[in-house]
Amino acid sequence: MSELAPLKHEHHTLGNLASKRKAKIDVNHLAAPVVSGGIEQTNINHYRTKNTGHGFAAEDANALNDLLHGRKVDLTGKTRELNGADRIVDGVQVQTKYCQSAKASIDAAFENGQYRYPNQVIEVPKDQYKEAVEVMRQRIQEGQVPGVTDPARAAELVKEGSITYRQAVNIARAGNIDSIVYDIKSRAVSTTFAFSLSFAITFVTLRAQGVDSKVALRSSLVVGLKVGGVSMLSGVITAQLLRTRLIGGVGKVVAKNAIDSIFKTELGKRFIIQYASAMNGQAMKGMAARNYAAKSLRTNVVSGVVVTLVMTTPDIYRAAVSRNVSWAQVSKNLVVNASGVAGGIAGAAGGAALGTMLFPGAGTAVGATVGGVLGGLGIGIGASTLSKALMDFVVVDDAKEMVDMLPDLLEPLAIDFMLTEEEIVKFSEGVCEKITPAFLRDMYKSEEKKTFVYEAFEPICESLVRQRAPVRLPTREDIFEAEAEFVVELQQFEKEEAIRALIATLRAAAELSEPSAAWVELDSDSSEESLMTAKATKWYRFGF
Repeated sequence: MSELAPLKHEHHTLGNLASKRKAKIDVNHLAAPVVSGGIEQTNINHYRTKNTGHGFAAEDANALNDLLHGRKVDLTGKTRELNGADRIVDGVQVQTKYCQSAKASIDAAFENGQYRYPNQVIEVPKDQYKEAVEVMRQRIQEGQVPGVTDPARAAELVKEGSITYRQAVNIARAGNIDSIVYDIKSRAVSTTFAFSLSFAITFVTLRAQGVDSKVALRSSLVVGLKVGGVSMLSGVITAQLLRTRLIGGVGKVVAKNAIDSIFKTELGKRFIIQYASAMNGQAMKGMAARNYAAKSLRTNVVSGVVVTLVMTTPDIYRAAVSRNVSWAQVSKNLVVNASGVAGGIAGAAGGAALGTMLFPGAGTAVGATVGGVLGGLGIGIGASTLSKALMDFVVVDDAKEMVDMLPDLLEPLAIDFMLTEEEIVKFSEGVCEKITPAFLRDMYKSEEKKTFVYEAFEPICESLVRQRAPVRLPTREDIFEAEAEFVVELQQFEKEEAIRALIATLRAAAELSEPSAAWVELDSDSSEESLMTAKATKWYRFGF
């Protein structure tokens, strides 16, 4: 059955009714550039540095905690300026020193017996703070802090860190509670951005398609939570992998070789410099830009692979465990997801570089952000759409296959419940509302699809039947009255049929007679045969 019923001058099939459901724009591929961009704002590339890796982790962890507490943080340490502050917190310059002991942490702030960070405070591990203040007090008493002579000011020059030395060491390593907790907290910022962006894009798209505000709001929240969840999980996994020697170390070498090849061309060189400047938030040149781009490429590749796997994992589970998705569908989704993610990353990189060119100077950060979002969105959607269109020629979606089967499976319901034209319209609407990805997966899994569909939509038919006006059987009096009327009509009908038969016979007889004059004169001497002929001729002339 290709059609449920003709409705109001047009044929409504299940397919065209379902096609009227408003589409949502796919924003999942934005997760990868959001994840990589957030990670690149940290010092994760230095976490594996021998002896000092935990110091970089301490810088990131303490800066993150300041941000989460609502403080204004400027990460000035990215410039790697000699003796420059690692960050400025609410106007205070902070230098982070995390060594194995309080004395070692304070001693690291002195060179040749003199304090080498004027106008800065030294941030030490949380568990070393009290002892570190005493060490600084002694240094002041010995005249090793220029411009400070009062030992009581030692507490002003020492800042208590938000984490301990051991926590900093753990954060620099993969696979422990401290590093995972830190990654979750640090990814919370980028996850919020991913949620807000996907929510806004989806809501605006649905409203532009005429979707009701409440429905659009609910759908946008679902999409936002999904993208936010993908960003969170992918970000944590990516950050953990980048801490390992295999992914972080080897990946950096591979990415560096790729960037070096691109950097040899003039166009590639300009692109890398613009991209590195955009992502770093300040102008970069030469080797600095090339090294930054290499690290960013490695992060983007790892995050892209992780995001693709995270997005595809539910399909793999459904195919391997739930068995409500085919492996062909899993393969198709993997290709489409990978294409969208790769397109999103490439688009974000190109958009960020282009944005810095269009908005140079103070507008670099704005240009990079806007360009990255637009580039990632546009290229990502284009790549995933093109990929899906090509894959449609190879693999038919499980969902489409199930929807194509539904009309034939729904026909018995329409027949069994003797649905009227208006009821079929409502039934079709109810069917479309119930057709969700989860329903289609359950239908695919079911071995008895005919029974599954019948039982799934039978309640809709029962509800429609209950809405019908009650029908009253006729009384005996009604039956007798109708019977009497029927008998009278039958008798009248039989009389009319007899008359018609007689006239037809006479006409036939008249046609067989010889032609005669227009009028036959009869007298008393005429024979009986002449009389009958005259009568027949007269009736014939008058059209009986």
